[in-house]
Amino acid sequence: MFRPSLNYWGIVYVKAMHTNSQIRSDLISRLAKLHSQLIIIDAENAVNVIINSLTNTFAKGDRIEICGFGSFALNYKSPRI
Repeated sequence: MFRPSLNYWGIVYVKAMHTNSQIRSDLISRLAKLHSQLIIIDAENAVNVIINSLTNTFAKGDRIEICGFGSFALNYKSPRI
């Protein structure tokens, strides 16, 4: 199950509410283990590039589409009164 949250800048992000969630360091370690030619620094750089690209795309208000996984877009709603 996932729970939407707001960060400091008011951007909505999703937090996993179960214990099977991965954090950035887990993803980096797993990527380095799966691809033995990568050292940790290379895996970290790859993950950072991907996450920064996703963040910048959302910041511009664009939509992200990952084939075989899903599409993501920000929806802004007016506040309830």
